[in-house]
Amino acid sequence: MLKSAGVAVLMLGLIGASPRSAGGGQELPTEREQAVKSANKRITKQLQNISALEKKLTAARAALADELRRAPGGLSVPALPDEGPAIVTFISGGLGINHGSEANIHLGDRVLVVRRNGNSLVIGGDGKVIDVTKQWSYISILHNIAGMSPEDEVYLLNNPASPYTIANIQVESKGPTAKP
Repeated sequence: MLKSAGVAVLMLGLIGASPRSAGGGQELPTEREQAVKSANKRITKQLQNISALEKKLTAARAALADELRRAPGGLSVPALPDEGPAIVTFISGGLGINHGSEANIHLGDRVLVVRRNGNSLVIGGDGKVIDVTKQWSYISILHNIAGMSPEDEVYLLNNPASPYTIANIQVESKGPTAKP
């Protein structure tokens, strides 16, 4: 009789247990769930590494820009009196403009894109300088307000040292121009 009672208890234990449960009825993850969890941990770690590298790169670019500004001759250039505003030259996931570091435009500068409409200005959007060469700047669009197109004018919002600062914008019968 004890023998059959033991078998009955063993059978009841087997009936209550599933392949995914531990002895206490706690669910065990499947191999797929474990693999997904492991992959998510690896991805999170890689994203943290990328974030740390981006911070280091930003700091290195800022340090380089500071060194260049302090160097004899630096990046400061006299105003370009007859050039007019910086102009959008192409659009391909961002904006390309026809002025760069020679015009005192720096990585990280914020810009406002405007379009002339008679004697008024229409704000096309704003962006941030993400790459600069001597003669060109590339801008990531942050807010597309009224659309941007080639020949729109670009003014810097946070760089008063550039002739293309927003403080130099004028609305005249000919449209906005950079003050000399």
